[in-house]
Formats: sequence, C-alpha cells, structure tokens
Amino acid sequence: MIGFKKCLKSDAPSIATIHHDVEGAYLLKDEYKRAIESYNKALAINRRAFDEDHSTVAHSLTGIGIVHMKERKYSEALYFQQKALIIRQKYLPANHHLLGQSHTNIATSYRRLRNLHSALEHYNIALSIFKISLPAQHPNISRLYNGIGTVYLDKRNFQQALLYFEKAAAIFRQTVPPTHPDAVEVQRNVSGVQNILRSLK
Repeated sequence: MIGFKKCLKSDAPSIATIHHDVEGAYLLKDEYKRAIESYNKALAINRRAFDEDHSTVAHSLTGIGIVHMKERKYSEALYFQQKALIIRQKYLPANHHLLGQSHTNIATSYRRLRNLHSALEHYNIALSIFKISLPAQHPNISRLYNGIGTVYLDKRNFQQALLYFEKAAAIFRQTVPPTHPDAVEVQRNVSGVQNILRSLK
C-alpha cells in the first residue's frame, strides 16, 4: 500500500479502494478496530472525491455498519445501514438487489435490538426486491428466509418459523453441499423448531 501512496494522492479514489480491500482482511481476522479505521479512511476519501450521495459513500457506510454488527453494537450498525439505504435510494432503481441488501442489514439490526415488528417489515421489503432482482434459488433469498424464520421464532410463532426455515433449507439443498455452514445452520433451525412443536403436542 505504501508503494501506491507514493504514486497517488492520499485522497485519490484508488486509495479508498485499497482501504476497502484492507478492511476485508481485517474483518476476516476479527480485527474490528482496524477495520473501522480503514473504512473511515475510505469514507473520508470518497466524500472528498465525490459527493455525499455517491455509491462509494454508501458502500463505506455499509461496511462500517457491518463491523459494528460484528462488534454487537447494534444501534450503531442500524444508524450506518440506514444512512447507506437513504443514499442508495437516490441513485438505484427501486428493485435493485443492493437496496434489498440494505433492507436485510437494517432488518438484522432491528432483530438484534428486539424490534421484531420493524425487523419483519424490512425483511419483507428485501424479499420483495430479491424476488424481482435475483434468481429464485439465489443464496441471498435463502438467507433472507432464514432471517425471517428467526424473527418468527423470536415471536414464538413456531409454525411460521418452520415454514420459512424449510423454504431456506429447500434452496440450500439445491445450491450448496449439506456441510456448508449456511445449510447446517438452517437444518439445525428446522430440527429445533420441529422439536419445539412436538413438545407442544
């Protein structure tokens, strides 16, 4: 990265891109403080190079929100994801998959904050977008079904939870090996709710 800085101005958008690559590496190593520092550097560069409503600014805000989510700072995560969504709504078509991703991130933040009504609202918005913008068997749709199922589980609506967990499992069975972490998690959720329902009979 030092070599790039010698060739480019410190506020060049290319430097921001490098910071984003570095952030990803820090996230993989759970070095959240350094990841936030890198995201903030990228955000500052992009704000100087472009404007407040540019796609790169939204990308940086989303990344900061994701780091806060991993740190379990759910209110901060929600704040940054909401800011990213506001920007994306200004330049993306209504059914763009990135809007669906923003709504998913917001829904997950609300779920962690135990605001289940708002979580379900944003998950459903994301689902309506994904059904238009993504293939029916896309992994993001199955992950979304899993998220919706988790909200219903938290609401103790076990039948609805099972319905969505099974929808997620059906997609994963067709798209990933049974040992894939997402597939394992969803199958565990299906079995868990089935056990609950059996115990209630």
